[in-house]
Amino acid sequence: MTFQQLLTKINDWRSRHISNRNFLVIASLLVGIVAGTAAIALKYMVRGIQSGLESVLHWSGSNYLLFLFPLIGILLTVFYVQRFRGGKLGRGIANILYAIVKKSSNVERDKTYSHIITSALTVGFGGSAGLEAPIVVTGAAIGSNTGRDLRMNYKERTVLLAAGAAAGIAAVFNSPIAGVIFAVEVILMEVTIPSFIPLLIAAATATVLSNLLYEDQLFFLITKGWQFNAIPYYIVLGILMGLISVYISRTTLRIEKFFKTRKQVWKKALWGGIGLGVVIFLLPPLYGEGYHTIETLLKGNYQQLIAGSWFEPYITNPWMFVALGAVIILVKILATSLTIGSGGN
Repeated sequence: MTFQQLLTKINDWRSRHISNRNFLVIASLLVGIVAGTAAIALKYMVRGIQSGLESVLHWSGSNYLLFLFPLIGILLTVFYVQRFRGGKLGRGIANILYAIVKKSSNVERDKTYSHIITSALTVGFGGSAGLEAPIVVTGAAIGSNTGRDLRMNYKERTVLLAAGAAAGIAAVFNSPIAGVIFAVEVILMEVTIPSFIPLLIAAATATVLSNLLYEDQLFFLITKGWQFNAIPYYIVLGILMGLISVYISRTTLRIEKFFKTRKQVWKKALWGGIGLGVVIFLLPPLYGEGYHTIETLLKGNYQQLIAGSWFEPYITNPWMFVALGAVIILVKILATSLTIGSGGN
């Protein structure tokens, strides 16, 4: 039996035995399983590449390869996009929103895997970017294509698209509520109870899969209760994050504009990759997603921030670590902009 014949049988059974609302719930369960599995597979791919490269670093005994790895990842990503995607990948969540509004929630089928491949290459080799957007695009593509194959209407396809995105976020952060809130705030224009239930089912399913198949939870609650004496620090933190968000937005737009004026794809990838390699060599915590650095800080082992860096002998007191943290915050967005602008994902 071919895939199309199977779909025909499912749709015939559906038309005779089940309501559209109940079938949407079943479809959301399927989307949660597939999107959650895709997210977990991406994490394993990135971790596998990074583990292999760490072995190479250990074998060579030199951190100079930190300069070379990100460049290789970006070049491999650009090669894939140019060779197999015709130079067009469609990065970011904006493309999903465009598909909802302008393409009746129909996302290209190849996005169910192309963002997994390109982001695994980029981040696995040390590109200073996260996997959240590629996972959202992948999950949304899985939901959209599931709805299209099952002959669902525009509204139902949109719900499954959002369910796929929610499942991806839930699987990565081991948090179904985070996935649902993200889908509601960013993707769905309006939320009703019939559409909210599929989001919960998909996100919860993906979270269960994450617990079963992926053992590394990113964040753990480290406080035992609400600390009232910490409220002033929360206020200061909120103000700082507001200012930093403005800095991030403006810096990103400027660097993206700079790269868009450069039409030679390979030269852009080469020079952007070299610049990224220099930044990561000087500040190793900017290598890859950065979650390892966050976990290290949560454990109180801040000395690891400078392990293997050329300025390790010069950091001798806690205030120097504070200054280093401020530099990392400011330079991180430069590293991420170089990663994406030069062709990474």
